[in-house]
Order: sequence, then C-alpha cells, then structure tokens
Amino acid sequence: DYLLETVDQRADNTVDLVMRPATKRMMYEPGTFVFIRVPGHGRHAQELHPFSISSTPVDRDMRLSIKMVGDFTRSLAALAPGRAVDVYGPFGGFTPHRFAQYRRLVFIGAGIGIAPFLGMLAFEETNRDFRRIWLYYVVADAEHAPYDEEIRSSHLKADSFIDYFLWESAKRGRLTAAQVIEEVQLENFAVMLCGRPEFVSDLTRQFQEL
Repeated sequence: DYLLETVDQRADNTVDLVMRPATKRMMYEPGTFVFIRVPGHGRHAQELHPFSISSTPVDRDMRLSIKMVGDFTRSLAALAPGRAVDVYGPFGGFTPHRFAQYRRLVFIGAGIGIAPFLGMLAFEETNRDFRRIWLYYVVADAEHAPYDEEIRSSHLKADSFIDYFLWESAKRGRLTAAQVIEEVQLENFAVMLCGRPEFVSDLTRQFQEL
C-alpha cells in the first residue's frame, strides 16, 4: 500500500509518480519494475499496469517514470497527492546485480527506456561498489530528454566512474554497437538495453555480431 506524494509532469508526454509507503516499504533491486492499480480511479480502477522503478531502493519513496501513451497513463497526471496506490512487485531481472562479475557496464536507454537506469544511477551514488559505467540516453533531440539535467547533476556523485552521453539521433544518426565499442575500447563488459522492442532487438543483434 502506497500513497501518492507528488505528480511531476516532466514533459508533454512524461510524468513522474512519487509514492510513499502507507505501512512498510517494498524492497527491490535497482532496474526492476512493478504493477500499479489506483483504487477508485473511474473505469481504470481495476486495471494493473507495469512501470519501471526509476528511484533507488535506498530511498523510502518510490518513483515511477511513465510515458503517457494511452488513456490510463494520461489520466495519471491528474491524480492528487494523498491518493492510494496499490503497488505489486517487484518483478524482473533487469538489474546490474545480475552482472556482479562484470566491473564494466554499458547502459543504453532510449526514450522512456532511460527509467530503470535512473534508479541504477541513483543507487551507484550510495553503494560504495566501484564500477566503470558508460550511460547512453538516446533521444530524438534535446527537447525530448526530460531527464538529461537530472543525470548530469548526479552521475559525477557516484563512486563508480561514469561516462554519460546524451545521444541525439537528429544530429548524430542512429546509435550503433560499433560506435559504443569504439568508445568503450575494452573487453569483458556487459550491455544492458531498454527501449522500444525493435530498438533493443536491433542493437542486440549488432552486439552479438561483433
């Protein structure tokens, strides 16, 4: 059981929900996701919807970063603080904890696919576990990068050494695996991808071929 703390519309089609546990907090790993239900929310009251957690498990509050693409997600921006939210989870294995054997990680998030990496980045500020990380935020242009400022203000605070790239496709074209490998110039690293299915499958294929 969670209560809505704030609703922050980050862009025309992006909203952050920050929720505080009504009783006990959920324990989760950075990068995982939850389903939420909003009781009494009209015709959506019984619907369950999955969203990536964009906060760190170190914090008491939980943040979900959501792209508004349908009736339910668009309706979230109108919710008032104090609203009850049922949170189910956590789910998924999309977490750097699964790659503990790798000291070098490449994070690539396209559009709202940056959400789980925001939680991972915040966790890196507190975990005292040095890693070498390359973080790519892939967007059409800077106007469609509502989390760019947040990343820039936080990535240097982490104990891990993090290189951050805002990849604007309108200026630089599509990001390729070859470009990433040329930048990293190392072996024995893991790549984590999040974005539209076609984006993930295409880059997965490229990395496997290389």
